Amino acid sequence: GQGAAGAGGVPVPMGMHGAVPIPMGAGMPMEGEPLNPTRLADATPEMRKQMLGDHLFPLIQAKEMTQAAKITGMILESTEDSGELLHLIEDASALTEKVAEAVAILKEHQESTGGDAEGAEATPAQ
Repeated sequence: GQGAAGAGGVPVPMGMHGAVPIPMGAGMPMEGEPLNPTRLADATPEMRKQMLGDHLFPLIQAKEMTQAAKITGMILESTEDSGELLHLIEDASALTEKVAEAVAILKEHQESTGGDAEGAEATPAQ
């Protein structure tokens, strides 16, 4: 008889670490629901970032499966302006560029620190 192939070693995408917990029924987009500018405008900056992150994550995951959560976090942290985040969601080539940038930074970090990236210095928001 044929032995079943081991199902081990399949990477399970991790959730977003350190994401702001969302109050029930707040910013969760329905599957494929476009970003609602009114809801974005009414949201607190944290909520806005969460909503934009929820839309960015699947787009980034399509480009960079293994580190999508980390890259999404990096982009959200480094981009203070929600208008710029909206631009990334709407403009695939701008997002590709931003993802490539993040991947390069991660690679650099791994090489210089032996795979253990230190936390980036938090820059105070203007």
